[in-house]
Amino acid sequence: MIEVWYKRNETKINQLCPTRKPFGLEKFGSDFRNKSVTANIAFGILTEVIFFGVMSILSVVFEYYLIWYAALIGSLIISNLIHFRDFIKFKQYTPGILTTIIFLIPMVWIFYQSTIILDYGILEIIIATLLVNVLMMVIVFQVLHRLMNVTKKLFRES
Repeated sequence: MIEVWYKRNETKINQLCPTRKPFGLEKFGSDFRNKSVTANIAFGILTEVIFFGVMSILSVVFEYYLIWYAALIGSLIISNLIHFRDFIKFKQYTPGILTTIIFLIPMVWIFYQSTIILDYGILEIIIATLLVNVLMMVIVFQVLHRLMNVTKKLFRES
């Protein structure tokens, strides 16, 4: 999907993003169209879903929800801001915006319900959100970028 979107919008993408391409496309090299970018990004998203699932289970088992709550806030803010930023920047459909719109309402509802039930203080929420999301970005994204080289080869061979 991303390869097709890029091909249709290559001129506009090169004008708006002359050096750093959206979705980390520059990491795939200049001829990324034949390198399963969509499959790699889907694998990365699956890894994040598994990570959030494990985090949710551990939160329930240990009855400690602050880390889960902080990750939810970060996911809600970071993911939505990135996808809306790209949508506004390109002034047209970008990969990820439809999913963002579909999941925005349920995520806000879960966030609202969690806020009522969990009753954390604002300072506690801010500190936890910053720590959890910085760690997630550093650790999870570094692991995912290293896995990209493995999955590139895997998806190219299949």
